[in-house]
Amino acid sequence: MDVALRTVAEQLFFLLIEDADMRTIADINKSHQQFWKKQSPLLAKRILDKDLFDIASEDMQSEIRRGVPPYSRKTMEQAFEDANRARKHFQRTGGALNTKQQVIAKVPRGKVTPDGMTTGQLIELLVLKPKNRDLSAKELWPLLRLKLKEHRLNPRKYTNPKDPGAYGYTYRFKQGRKKMSFKTLSNLVARLRGKKSH
Repeated sequence: MDVALRTVAEQLFFLLIEDADMRTIADINKSHQQFWKKQSPLLAKRILDKDLFDIASEDMQSEIRRGVPPYSRKTMEQAFEDANRARKHFQRTGGALNTKQQVIAKVPRGKVTPDGMTTGQLIELLVLKPKNRDLSAKELWPLLRLKLKEHRLNPRKYTNPKDPGAYGYTYRFKQGRKKMSFKTLSNLVARLRGKKSH
């Protein structure tokens, strides 16, 4: 190592030592013993907690996927401690959010008709109607437009100039418009007919 570089490194080292909390090896060992004394009985209890187990396992798997070297990865106890700390934090700060989310979740989403039907349900009725059962998705496409008009959803055709195969309808949805592509209709038809044939 170059003498000047070594001198700079030594100066930085001594600066760090002066500012650092000078704990002895005995102090470090003592704090580690206290940590493990507390963690060992908790681990058995935490492993039985499915939510904690899932969070801790995902945390440890994430480190593996990200390529964290084994010597730098969390131990199982550390992962459980972090998962427990995160859960306490979310329980403390997220309670109001969870209540708000529960209220929002109860509001029906995707309902497009006054009687509470979704677009998927409209398509299902259209596809499974006895006179339409043998029609292809391409033949059902104009019928879907009529069904959307019937429910005053103001369907409009759209196309993608970059991809001529990507086309569909937009329809009135809440305060804006929503898209229904031909591909989506084709997939729904295939799924519904597949379900019907089983």
